[in-house]
Amino acid sequence: MKLSNRVRGCARVASTLAGLAAAQVTFGEPVALADALTPPPCSVSAPAIGETPAIGETPAIREAPAIREAPAIREAPAIREAPAIREAPARTRWYGYQTASADAVAVASLLGAAANLCFAGQNCDAENSFLAASAATYLLGAPTIHALHGHWDKAGLSLGMRLAPVLLAAVMVDAQGRDQDSATGAALVLVVGAVTAMAVDDIGLARESVPAAASAWYVAPAIDPRGHAARLAFGGAF
Repeated sequence: MKLSNRVRGCARVASTLAGLAAAQVTFGEPVALADALTPPPCSVSAPAIGETPAIGETPAIREAPAIREAPAIREAPAIREAPAIREAPARTRWYGYQTASADAVAVASLLGAAANLCFAGQNCDAENSFLAASAATYLLGAPTIHALHGHWDKAGLSLGMRLAPVLLAAVMVDAQGRDQDSATGAALVLVVGAVTAMAVDDIGLARESVPAAASAWYVAPAIDPRGHAARLAFGGAF
């Protein structure tokens, strides 16, 4: 659009100059026709065909900011093991009164045999019955009680301790004969050994470990509105 306007302007100027030259010729002024008809230079610069106006340089593409690495995930702290529950300390329970009761029956049976001591020519059934009851209770009473408590090892040990003096006395009588001295020695070994075995069994062996019960205490207030009285009761288990 700007180029056509400039061309038109130049054409108008040239036309005006041509008219002036013709007028000068008419009035007798000798003017060179070529000079009169020469229009002033009119320069119109048109862009060269095929040339493309310079396009502004594209701004450099900025590099995207570096992606920051995600922070390392912290490891969860190790789960601490719960402290082991402490078991209640075991306490020892004595059940020797049970074995002692069996031994008391054995001694009572022996005394019954002594009370029914028979002599030659007499009926010895009562004496023999008491002696058999005493021997059976002495040998098997306490071991059976240990077994009932679940202590089979103690049952065997108890039977061995009680049987040892009986066997020793029998060996002494068999080796030394049936005279009075050998019988007295064997009876002494039997009595001392039996009493020792019963004491060790009843006092030391008849024990077992049981878990201790937790102690508990309580307070129980009581109010009697009719009697206008109040009480405070204490109790516990241990």
